[in-house]
Amino acid sequence: KDFFQLKDIEKIASKEKGVTLNTVKDILDGLSNYFWNFPSTAYQQKKRLLDESNVEKNKLNLLIKNLTDEYEIHIQGREKSDEREIKL
Repeated sequence: KDFFQLKDIEKIASKEKGVTLNTVKDILDGLSNYFWNFPSTAYQQKKRLLDESNVEKNKLNLLIKNLTDEYEIHIQGREKSDEREIKL
């Protein structure tokens, strides 16, 4: 398998196949296929992932706050004291 420049293909096709050079150029100009990945698509994917991560972060922060509040409620009245140590 070899790679050719457009000029090389034009020369080879016109010499070996007997096709006129202008016809080969016209055909080769129409053979270009391009696949585009627009930057906005990648941006939107990353933005969506960032938004989902931020939502998850907010949920976890709320859970941490709720658990911290619950912990504070449970430790009230459990401060270390001699009386408590004796009862335990």
